[in-house]
Amino acid sequence: MTHTATPAELKAMLHDGQELALLDVREYGRFGAGHLLFACPTPFSRLEFRVADLVPRRSARVVLCDEADGLAERAAQRLAGQADRDPAAPAVRVVRPTRTPGPARRPVR
Repeated sequence: MTHTATPAELKAMLHDGQELALLDVREYGRFGAGHLLFACPTPFSRLEFRVADLVPRRSARVVLCDEADGLAERAAQRLAGQADRDPAAPAVRVVRPTRTPGPARRPVR
């Protein structure tokens, strides 16, 4: 089951002390340009190969993030289709904002 989480829900999950895998499913170049703190790069094209190493406990919560382009939903469907995935552990989609809210600020020199 896929659930869309708000940034506040993600923050609560990061601080609740339970196991959480935060996977950014964009390709490496897009990930390198900017990503959520604590997110692990797990490109959609390599998802099946990497997820077993990154999330060894199949009952762990998995949070997938993208740039609101539908990639996280496709990744969640792919994970749900894995035979060894625990159906009780839902994949959660988090929409990553593409821009920082507010005016851009440069460091003062």
